[in-house]
Amino acid sequence: MESQVMWEPDSKRNTHMDRFRAAVASSCGLHLANYDDLYQWSVESYSDFWAEFWKYSNIICSRLYDEVVDTSKSIADVPEWFKGSRLNYAENLLKHKDNDKIALYAASYLPNSVHAVEAMLAAASIGAIWSSTSPDFGINSRGQSRRQKNKECWVE
Repeated sequence: MESQVMWEPDSKRNTHMDRFRAAVASSCGLHLANYDDLYQWSVESYSDFWAEFWKYSNIICSRLYDEVVDTSKSIADVPEWFKGSRLNYAENLLKHKDNDKIALYAASYLPNSVHAVEAMLAAASIGAIWSSTSPDFGINSRGQSRRQKNKECWVE
């Protein structure tokens, strides 16, 4: 059975990916004509890719990294990324100037576990404000937490 292309992006769209590709090409003196070129460069020069991504993303930090990653170590050895950097996760999430928009609150009643981390990352991915109460605090903490935080979304 022959596969059929169902959708192709408009090459004239001004996407973040395209702006990033152009910024990298300019900054590094590379010819990156399309996404495939950017992808190939990112795999071959992943330390340079992530340094450029850090710069393009305007990450706020109190201390810049000394080294993006030690490329002499394999990924299986779990090398330290952005060694020496100091940054505040919340500051970077809240740096955008759209302060007049309605906030979505997400709260959980979960133990400290991988599920709580997954839920926090899911909330962060949509820009929600995250709060969590552990069952270790007892059943009364659940109601108190809900009332204090006036949650719009509750994860259990």
